[in-house]
Amino acid sequence: MKTLGGIGSIILGVVAILVSVGLQTIWAPPAEFNASTQDAQEAPLTVVTEDIDVDPDDAIEYTVTGDGEFTLMYGQLRDIEAWVGDAAHNRIDGVNTDVERGEDPTVDMTYVDGETDLPNPTNSDLWLATQEVTDEVTQRWAQPDAGEWGLLIAADGSEPAPTEFSVSWVNVEPNSPLITPLMIGGIVLILLGIGLLLWRFAEFRRRAKRTSGRRAAVRGDYTGLTAADVVADTDTATQTMSVQEIEAGEPVEHQAEDEPTTVVSGIDPSDDESADDDDSQDPDDMNDANDSDGSAGSDGSDNGSTSEDATEALPTTDESNDDDDKGFLRRTVTAVSAFGLAIGMGIGPAHAATEGPQETSQEEDLTEQVEDEPVEEEVDPDEPDTFPLVVDAQFERILDSVVSTLDTGASEADAELLEARVDGQAKRFRDEFYRNSTIDEEYGLGAEVASDEILATWMDRSEDFPRTIYAVTADAEGGSTQLLALEQEDPRSQYKLVHNVPFAPDVELPSGDLSDADVEKIANDDSSELAMSPDAAVEALTDYLTDPDADAADDIATNDWIDSIHEHQSDWIESHEEQETDASISRTVFEDSVDSVRLPDGSALVFGAMNSMESLTPSEDTTVTVNTLTQELGEFASAEQEDQVRIRYREQFALLIPAEGEVSLVGYETVQSTVDSPGN
Repeated sequence: MKTLGGIGSIILGVVAILVSVGLQTIWAPPAEFNASTQDAQEAPLTVVTEDIDVDPDDAIEYTVTGDGEFTLMYGQLRDIEAWVGDAAHNRIDGVNTDVERGEDPTVDMTYVDGETDLPNPTNSDLWLATQEVTDEVTQRWAQPDAGEWGLLIAADGSEPAPTEFSVSWVNVEPNSPLITPLMIGGIVLILLGIGLLLWRFAEFRRRAKRTSGRRAAVRGDYTGLTAADVVADTDTATQTMSVQEIEAGEPVEHQAEDEPTTVVSGIDPSDDESADDDDSQDPDDMNDANDSDGSAGSDGSDNGSTSEDATEALPTTDESNDDDDKGFLRRTVTAVSAFGLAIGMGIGPAHAATEGPQETSQEEDLTEQVEDEPVEEEVDPDEPDTFPLVVDAQFERILDSVVSTLDTGASEADAELLEARVDGQAKRFRDEFYRNSTIDEEYGLGAEVASDEILATWMDRSEDFPRTIYAVTADAEGGSTQLLALEQEDPRSQYKLVHNVPFAPDVELPSGDLSDADVEKIANDDSSELAMSPDAAVEALTDYLTDPDADAADDIATNDWIDSIHEHQSDWIESHEEQETDASISRTVFEDSVDSVRLPDGSALVFGAMNSMESLTPSEDTTVTVNTLTQELGEFASAEQEDQVRIRYREQFALLIPAEGEVSLVGYETVQSTVDSPGN
């Protein structure tokens, strides 16, 4: 039973290993999976989420097929969803791999009903990269280290967007869970089988030794012709023993009639090596043999020779046990060789020949347009689990677009050309500058917005709209530095410049970038952890600029610009008083012009605009002389005015409110706005 059990165990082990290998080769799943969308409804937009990335270790390959031209827009998923809003669209958010064996997985697509007449989303500032495609494109989905990203596909916002979307990826993990158990089980069965065969071999050896000893003892007792008889020339009748007697180890009185008889003669037990081994193991048999040999020894002594000497002259052999041992050994070696072959086939894991998807992109991948640093460098593991609303690459593109629009407007001196990228106080400033420069060529077009170098950026992490980016920029020579505020009103709007003022010299601002998580917009009446609230700081500024001796002088830090304003106003008032004209200055803040943000160091940056009015009231015998620009703006018939003249200036400014100490004026610019006379 041990022999059969061992052989059977080895056979089962080899079969198990072969099945395990087969599950990795001929029965293995395909080397590459392909999934595609099924029937889909038409919609102007198609949204693809990063859930299609079913392979976490390698970038998947996707193919988008459409009819004609369409655009791929790559951006953060929250921005894509914000832009889509209530629009009708198809959403692709995963791959269904739970299918029957042999069937292809499918791409999960869901139709969302909504509005179908949409603006073209292609040029939105929300996208990190865009790509125009004709008919078909194949690319790889590269998963960034941070943030949640997606893909928006559209034709032009009104035509149906492509819905034929397929994904392919390399199958790197076998599906069957039986591979490892079968491999281990097969090895265990083979080892068990070998153990059983070795056990059986050991028992065989022990039995062979015992049987050899018994046979040698019987031959010593019952041999009919001994060596002594041969020397003495004695005629002794040959004794015979049957097989039954040899197996029993003693004569059998009644031999079976049909049992064949074997003659054993002329063999000396002393020459049988097996008998010696058996005698040393069985003392009783050894004593019996010595008793029977005693008489033979006395007979041999009469002839002057011992039986031992005579026996040495007769060669004896006993090869039967050695042949049996060698045969069994050969069978054991054969079994071990088969085990080694099976181990060699099973232990080395079999892999299906696989190759990664080939680069078949017809055009430049979207991800190649995106530099690594905007995504990777802006992630700080110590910061909250959020991602900047805008990365550096996006802001650079936005700023370039704003500057390009400003250059176009300045070249034509037409403020209507600024509507796409300029709004709020910045738009009104440019409008008045362009108007004034048309009347007076020497008036200028206002300070140019520098974009060659971005010195600092700040942005609130709130995903709500409107969103505002604050920045400090400079030109290549460093001669012009600007403080900017750009606002995006809603997801489908572009970022527009709403504040811009030249940066005051000898003033410092804290550093910052778009990844700072401590930046937040604050209410204008919020004075928490600040020297004063933004509203109070703006009011103090208006008082101090108007009157250097105002109580607010203790709250505002002086600088060259403030000194220059005070000097100009003092000279202006003094010159008109010499002409018997009453001159006065007053300031008021434009409603809804103040915008405040808390910076990473805890201070607050405040943008705003105010109306500065200069009033000139001549005496009865004098007149007010105005320049050409003032006369044109006031629509005066002549430059000499006998009635009061009121000249208004628009002043943009930026303040820095520290946690403690004085408020600093960090940016300022003014433009002549309107002129009127109560007498006209």
